Order: sequence, then structure tokens, then C-alpha cells
Amino acid sequence: MSKDEMIEREKELEELRYILLISSKMCAQMEADECEFVAQKIQEAGYTKKHFPVEKLKEELKINRIWAMPNKWTFIIKPIRELIKEEMSGETWIDPFAGMNSPAQMRNDLNPDMDAPYHLEALAFLKMWGDNSMDGAFFDPPYSPRQVKECYEGIGMKTAKGNTKMTFWSQCKDEIARILKPGGKAICCGWSSMGLGKGRGFKMERILLVPHGGNKNDTIVTVEHKIKELEDGT
Repeated sequence: MSKDEMIEREKELEELRYILLISSKMCAQMEADECEFVAQKIQEAGYTKKHFPVEKLKEELKINRIWAMPNKWTFIIKPIRELIKEEMSGETWIDPFAGMNSPAQMRNDLNPDMDAPYHLEALAFLKMWGDNSMDGAFFDPPYSPRQVKECYEGIGMKTAKGNTKMTFWSQCKDEIARILKPGGKAICCGWSSMGLGKGRGFKMERILLVPHGGNKNDTIVTVEHKIKELEDGT
């Protein structure tokens, strides 16, 4: 197996761990066919029980599922707003995709009409800040290539080359990992529970699932902290 294949397998394994944990915590709210789907995917991937320390994960992770009406401005959705109030600590937080209602002090949004002091490309904005300089970060980008395109077209710009590729999100996460202090928090929003991930030195503490009803995707919020031991190389 090549190095790239090993990395992809580890990513898949990590996501399956969370799928299994979420399904076990919410089995009463899942239909039988949903439970069967999860089990089938795990079996197809060739994983066994030893890959999924469910009891240990239950001790480490706090998972909630709270219904709420959808809103294009993520931070005013009630359960997400309440989570941020509980989790946000420290003096300096950064948000490269601030939009409206971001509580971060260092806010950026490409759209000049948004409530932010900076209006730069997200990656360029993140590169402005020094290593280990922020207490926390929000990562709430457009959730799909289509949404990226709509953001650019909405302000009369052509989509920047490469900004609709997964590598763009990955590079932004790399920069957030760099600028957060050891022990700092990352709160990520999207359609995935991957967050920044342990490969960047982060430990998952909390997952919030916000279903919106109908055929709308859930908004998934993850809370992670940067592990000092990994930062020190120990």
C-alpha cells in the first residue's frame, strides 16, 4: 500500500469511527436501515471491532443532536450559537470566512459588505498571522464547490483558480493549525465531522449535529483542541 493510500485509509477509518460512535449514541433515533447501512460500510471497508474503541470514544467525546431552522449565517442558528458561547475562551479568535455575526476578533470575509476588518482571500489572510498566535479559530467556509462559486459570483468576481478544490480547504486547515496556540480551540462547521484532525495535532472533544428537516443536509459542528504534547514533539 502506497503512502497516499495509507493516508486515505486512515482518514476513512477516522470518519468511520465517528460514524459508529454517532450511530451507537443515537440508535434510538435511527431507522433500522440506517443502522444496517453503517454496519455494511464498516464490513466492506474490512475493519473489525479492534479498530473501534467505542467505549473509550464515548468517554472522550460529547455528542448532541439538536434540531433547528436553517440559516445562511451559521452562528445565529440557536444550538450553534449556544455551543460557541460555552466553548469560546481566550482573548484572540480568528475567522477567515466570517460572513455575518462571527464572534471572532480577527474577522475576514472576501465580500466587502460583510462585517469584517479584512476582505482578503482566506488563505492569504491566514498567512498574515504568526505561529501559535491565536487562542481559537472558526472554520466555516462555503461547504461545497458550488457554494464557493456562488460566493465569488455574488460579488462580481471570477472564482479563484484552485479554490473549488479540496486542497484549498486543506491548506486553510494547515494554516489554522499553525497559528493556534497549544491548547487552542478550533470550531469547524460543515457537512463533515472531520474537523482539523489528529494528523494536524488536534483532539476531538465535541460534535454537534444540527438537522434542519426535509432534504436539507445537517450542519455538523466539531470542537477540537490543539494538543500540546504533539506540538512539543512528545
